[in-house]
Amino acid sequence: MHRAPLLVLTFGVGLAGCGPEATRPATAPAPATTPPSLPPGVHCDTESCSYYSTYPGTQEWTQTPRPLGDVVVCEFRGAAYASYDDVPHQEPSPQFELRPGEVLRVTFTGLGSQHPRVKGNSGEAPLELLKNTEAEWLLVEQTAGGIPVFYNISKLTRSIIWTKAYTTARGRPFGFLSVGRCF
Repeated sequence: MHRAPLLVLTFGVGLAGCGPEATRPATAPAPATTPPSLPPGVHCDTESCSYYSTYPGTQEWTQTPRPLGDVVVCEFRGAAYASYDDVPHQEPSPQFELRPGEVLRVTFTGLGSQHPRVKGNSGEAPLELLKNTEAEWLLVEQTAGGIPVFYNISKLTRSIIWTKAYTTARGRPFGFLSVGRCF
């Protein structure tokens, strides 16, 4: 399985060796600025951001488009589900399912404000902004049933993780995760 270096940056995992002490090739792009909230070794200019990847099996400069703006559209192509199967007279056993699916698009608006919103196939809803840095937004939506739905959008890699977890009416834990791309 090929692992794209972009996964290294998405959530700040695996950036060891990307700081100023890292050995970099002579063809490295010239860093313009490094805002304090960016992970070490990430450099942005007016059009793109770059970092040196030391992900196992790679040693290369990776460049991504400049961070996203106030309106963002994200696209998902499937989801993973986890729950417990409660069969009478047996120990509950975890159940995992990966469902590739049709493309689902979700639009986020007002990301630069204190009142962001999300619009998808089930309508439009207000969001609470939990975190807003140069690198990411962390947003939560409270569904009508009181279930929190989290959206973690990486501004640098244009990726998103969408999660929710709750206990069903039958008392079973249930979890949902989908990963997508934003533009």
